Amino acid sequence: MTFFQLLLTFGIVLAYVVDLIFTPTGNWRAMFAVVLLPALVLFVGMLFLPETPRWLIANNQIERAREILLRLRLCSNVTDEEIAQVRASLQSSEGSWKELISRQFWLPTLTAILIAIFNQLTGINSFLQYAPLILKDAGIGSDVVTMIGSAGIGALNFVCTMIAIMFIDTLGRRPLLLIGVAGVVLSELYLGLVQYAPFGPFIVGLLSLLGLFSFIVFFAIGPGVVVWLAISELFPTRVRGKGIALCLFFNSLASTLLATFFLPISHKLGMSQTYWLFAVFSCLYFLVAYYLLPETKTRSLEDIQLQFQKS
Repeated sequence: MTFFQLLLTFGIVLAYVVDLIFTPTGNWRAMFAVVLLPALVLFVGMLFLPETPRWLIANNQIERAREILLRLRLCSNVTDEEIAQVRASLQSSEGSWKELISRQFWLPTLTAILIAIFNQLTGINSFLQYAPLILKDAGIGSDVVTMIGSAGIGALNFVCTMIAIMFIDTLGRRPLLLIGVAGVVLSELYLGLVQYAPFGPFIVGLLSLLGLFSFIVFFAIGPGVVVWLAISELFPTRVRGKGIALCLFFNSLASTLLATFFLPISHKLGMSQTYWLFAVFSCLYFLVAYYLLPETKTRSLEDIQLQFQKS
């Protein structure tokens, strides 16, 4: 779960670097065309990607599942006992969509959905997508300089995510998330105030860049690396797949709406008020995490579920 986020941030860094290369020429068509290369690699790779043994066993394709397990594990034998264990696991993990909103699971489901939505409403994707525009509007300088600053934001995101992964099993999920969200709130309040600073455009631009760096650091060590791991641990095994899929739907919906309306909102309210709007959402995020999210480190899924039932 956490390595997915790490490699995602590495992809963002590569995207900024590619854009930086084409920025002096202003060749935006080439920026888009380069996306065909990783898409082609992914497509070719998918041709060789095997179906998951778990799905094959669930659909009674035992021998094909056995072949894939042998290939993935580089071993000489897959016992019938292992196949039987997977079958037993499947029988205990056949939860329904209706179960997610049942009395037993509604609270962890609500908590997970709210966290998935508020993770986007911190403004992270808008800041990453529109970083060059934000920095240029703040007075940071030319297109090349703003792209260098944006690439720095992406690199910082990657490095801080790597650091957070090292501490997620020692400090715990909940403390990292609370520290990260609190830092995000303070960074957004600072970014809003900077716009009123009595300095020249370049100084305001540099102060804004520092605020964005601060935002990225706190997001990476908290919401960035923790959120999907924490969400996955809120659901028991039999409904986990459906629960994560539901959370991903609401997360993507919030991201789409924010990407659609970020520029109109920022033009209507101004960047200061936009930062403060995100700060309000982030405050609500902190309250949800503080009051509803339990610590899941070193605890079994059954123990976590029992705590929700008591609540």
